Amino acid sequence: MAFAAQRLANFVVEGRMGRRRREPGYYGCNSAVFNAHEVSQPEVKLALKVVYNMEEVSTVDLSEHFQTDFSFLEDPQRVPVHDSILCVLGHFTDTATAESLPGWDVDAEFVRESSLFVVLERMDGSLQQLLSERRSAGREPPLTGAEFLEIATQLSSAVAHLFSYGVIHRDIKPDNVLYRCGDDADAAPIAFDIKLADFGEALDAHQYCEDSSPGACYKMSFPAPCSRGGATYYLPPEVRQVQPGRQVTIDYTKSDVWALGLVIHAMLSPDEPFTSADYREFSAETYR
Repeated sequence: MAFAAQRLANFVVEGRMGRRRREPGYYGCNSAVFNAHEVSQPEVKLALKVVYNMEEVSTVDLSEHFQTDFSFLEDPQRVPVHDSILCVLGHFTDTATAESLPGWDVDAEFVRESSLFVVLERMDGSLQQLLSERRSAGREPPLTGAEFLEIATQLSSAVAHLFSYGVIHRDIKPDNVLYRCGDDADAAPIAFDIKLADFGEALDAHQYCEDSSPGACYKMSFPAPCSRGGATYYLPPEVRQVQPGRQVTIDYTKSDVWALGLVIHAMLSPDEPFTSADYREFSAETYR
């Protein structure tokens, strides 16, 4: 299914998935996902992710941004398709406005002539939403043992698959783990299809790595202030605590495993862990 050279007018945008979170320490406000379908194919349910043009860059630069951050997901020769990784079906640039995107609540200054739209397969919601709904309903823990094992197994398989092809996600958290109820949705426990999503912070180590020695491609030079990754409270100590400087590197070898462990903890917890600025501190000695 190809969506090259598309425009927003070719889609019917049905509404936003979820809502913008504004809590301290949370920076997921530069993009949003909307339910949509093509005008010509209303039966095919899709999702449109709009990456707001926060720096007012040109359309060419936006395309280059996509090639840098998302292209490996469209290239099965680079990273083979995996059942638990969200499929990217295409991308295009167009103007994002409140009129064209129902439920749009981005800051007004991010309205640009060109924003990046990524076409995705549609899911039912995020793991964060599922856990919050279950906790609000008094479910403690929020998942059954069978559901927990099913979700944890699929997510772990996705993380291992990416790592084996030199990709570090850097933003694994319940918000970026999507689910779709499987064919046995009426059964107890519910059958879930899990997809790891949102690769805006991902590192394709093979793009910049010249050292072929084992583990070398998962270390990045950190000479100046730059993005360490996604949500601070899901970053491991060796990433979160390092300070930029000459000959300083960030070691991402275990960062996705650390984040995966916190997601697994969140699935078992009766509370809402790691969703605010006062998250629990983990010492480096507890990390293996």
